[in-house]
Amino acid sequence: MKIVIKHEECNRCGVCVSFCPEVFHFDRKGKVTVRYWELPVGLEGDCKKVSEICPQDAIEVINIC
Repeated sequence: MKIVIKHEECNRCGVCVSFCPEVFHFDRKGKVTVRYWELPVGLEGDCKKVSEICPQDAIEVINIC
């Protein structure tokens, strides 16, 4: 699985960082970034939940094969 952050839609509210800090964090400029290109096993459920609760719908979880 891969995570895509739609930065043009992100308002930097931090819901993703608060809910799943193992994956999401703020960079030095305050922009939300992802720590991994591909998610480690076991974090998929949390990331899917974050994509559902993001108030701006700025996070997409993509299933890659």
